[in-house]
Amino acid sequence: MNPDTLIRRLKEAQAELARGLLITPSGRDAFEYGRAVGLYEGYERTWNLIANLFEESERGKFDI
Repeated sequence: MNPDTLIRRLKEAQAELARGLLITPSGRDAFEYGRAVGLYEGYERTWNLIANLFEESERGKFDI
């Protein structure tokens, strides 16, 4: 799989999650807010990690 395709799909899933949380929030308490922020940040960290791994691979540090 192309790394750009993988990152694009993760970003799409992240945007869909954000839209869903804004349109139909489950609750409006601090716990729900923290859960939503954690999910969003999880996507952010995942696609950053994948992008960094592919960059390192292209520089010859290791093979994927």
